Amino acid sequence: MGLIEEITGLAPKFLESNRDAVLEKFSRKMEQAKSHRKYFSQLWEAYAWASIIGFINNKPLKLDPTSKTDSVKSDAFKFSVILNNGEDVAYALILAAIAKSDKGFKILETPNEIIQIISEYANGGFQIIKEKIAEDPNIFQNPNDYIKELLERK
Repeated sequence: MGLIEEITGLAPKFLESNRDAVLEKFSRKMEQAKSHRKYFSQLWEAYAWASIIGFINNKPLKLDPTSKTDSVKSDAFKFSVILNNGEDVAYALILAAIAKSDKGFKILETPNEIIQIISEYANGGFQIIKEKIAEDPNIFQNPNDYIKELLERK
C-alpha cells in the first residue's frame, strides 16, 4: 500500500474545543441555506485553513490525549475528504509536514506521523485563530476579513 492510500484512511486530530470554536463556527457543513457568516462550506476547509496558519506561523501545538480538560477528537472526517475535495491542499499539507519533520523524507515511511504533524500545526493554527477572535469577536464575519488575515501574515 502506498503513502497516499495509507494517509487517506487516517483522520486528523484536533482538540474538541476547536471543533466548536473554529470548525463549526466557520463551516456551513451540511446546511442547506448559505450563511453569510460562514466562509467555508465544509469542516475540512476550516481545518486546512487552521493547518496553514499553524505552518506559516511555525506554531505546532502538541496534543495530549490524556488531558481531562479538552479531549482529542479525530472523528469529524478522514484525510481522504481533504484529498478528494482539495487535492492540491492535501498534498501541500503533506509536504509541509515533511518539511517540518525531523526525519525528513524518511517520514514517508510513517503516515501516522505525517497526520500527527499536520494535526499539531492545525491545533497551533486554531489557537492563533481563537486569539484573533478574543481580540475582535467580529473578525472573520465576511470575506474581507480572510483577505486581511492573509495580508497580515509574516
